[in-house]
Parts: sequence; C-alpha cells; structure tokens
Amino acid sequence: MDLQANDELVQQIKTAAENVPDVKAVETLWVRKSGLEYFADIHIEVDQSLTVAEGHRIGHQV
Repeated sequence: MDLQANDELVQQIKTAAENVPDVKAVETLWVRKSGLEYFADIHIEVDQSLTVAEGHRIGHQV
C-alpha cells in the first residue's frame, strides 16, 4: 500500500549518495512513502579493495 516517491526526490537522494566520498555508484535505490515518512533502500558500490569495516563506514555516511 506504500507509494513510490516522486522522481525528483529519488534523484535528489541518488545525487546526495553519489556525492559521499568513496561512493563509486548507486546500484539500486527504492524510495517509498509510508504515512508521513519516506523510507529508502539503497545499494551503493565502493572500491572492492576496501575492508568490510571501511565499506560499512561509507554506507553509514550515505
């Protein structure tokens, strides 16, 4: 029953994520509205030579 967010909001979120240092790309992004809130599921790509801890740090920054 949740609604997909409008394209402009999705693009703003994608651009913000791509501008985080060490993010190579946004692989997938789903943004949905539930009640008054938005929820985003995002998969980012980082350099494969980074440690898992470094990748998680970048993910938390996003």
